[in-house]
Formats: sequence, C-alpha cells, structure tokens
Amino acid sequence: MHRALLLATYAVAASAARPPAALDECSGPVQPQLLYGISRRVTPRGVPAPVDVNESLAEAVCCDKRTLAFAEPQFLYKQP
Repeated sequence: MHRALLLATYAVAASAARPPAALDECSGPVQPQLLYGISRRVTPRGVPAPVDVNESLAEAVCCDKRTLAFAEPQFLYKQP
C-alpha cells in the first residue's frame, strides 16, 4: 500500500504544470510526499490568486510568484 501511494504521489508531482518561467520561483520540482496530502492535490483550488488551472496546489503555493502574498488556503490542514 505504501509503495502504491508513493508511486501515485510521484506521478502527480511529475504531471503538475509549472508556473510560467517568468513567474516560477523554484529551481527544481516540488518535493514529493508533502505533509497533509498536499502532494496529491492536483489543482490550485482555494489559492486566492490568479494562477494557472493546471498547476498543482504545491506548485502554486511554493513556486508561483503570484501567490507570494498568500499562504495555503484557509482550513487546508483540516481537509481530508
């Protein structure tokens, strides 16, 4: 079970779109297996900034310059 979850997490991270180059703050991919299931959230749902819809939540929060003024979406850690 753990191996399947790990592989699925890597697949989601690999398929997530990066922010446009001019707005990308990261020098590499977002780390897999982030806490609270963040790595499995494949949309930027809840981010209060105009980011690309094909960015994962981790990509949007960690890498996209448009979200620098914001933190993670409210109540994120209480979500399943």
